[in-house]
Amino acid sequence: MNPIIFDYSITDTPLVRVSETKDLGVIFTTNLSWEQHVMTTCSIALKILGLLFRVTKPFSDLRVLRTLYCCLIRPHLEYCCVVWSPHQLYLRDSIEMVQMRFLRLAGVRLGFRYLDVSEQEISSYLNLPSLETRRSIHDVHFLYKLVNGIIDCPDLLQKINFQIPTGTRSRVLFARTSVTTSYAANSPVIRM
Repeated sequence: MNPIIFDYSITDTPLVRVSETKDLGVIFTTNLSWEQHVMTTCSIALKILGLLFRVTKPFSDLRVLRTLYCCLIRPHLEYCCVVWSPHQLYLRDSIEMVQMRFLRLAGVRLGFRYLDVSEQEISSYLNLPSLETRRSIHDVHFLYKLVNGIIDCPDLLQKINFQIPTGTRSRVLFARTSVTTSYAANSPVIRM
């Protein structure tokens, strides 16, 4: 399918057609893929992570490193994740790789060799759940706020399909929604 392309102008000044735009810190592309946003976000987070470990070379307390990671790096990886949380495995792995690199570098501070670090042990020691788990928690938290009126957005609330109980034993709150495309199946409201 070929899109209809029309040249728009304002007061005889032609508007430039772009393939991506950044709105409130989230990169939107014409093909509705989150790849560019995830790659840009991971690149920024890895740069900050490198700086963090160069600057904190004399630090040996992992709790301090954890606090710095949670304050300086993780917010980049979670900002607006309710909107852009990817369903593609390679994008999820790219995001998770940033935290894995932090865990490996933290393990080096404990005396392990870089490739011998057990990310799971360091993760549980520092109480750092996976970023995918945290994105799921953000989704549920957003849904809770939306359903309980803490977020006032009737348009979004209208898209949620509530299950009307047919009997007294039904405890299912949300009705299943059937969709025809993978993109729709992974949209924020359906995903939540």
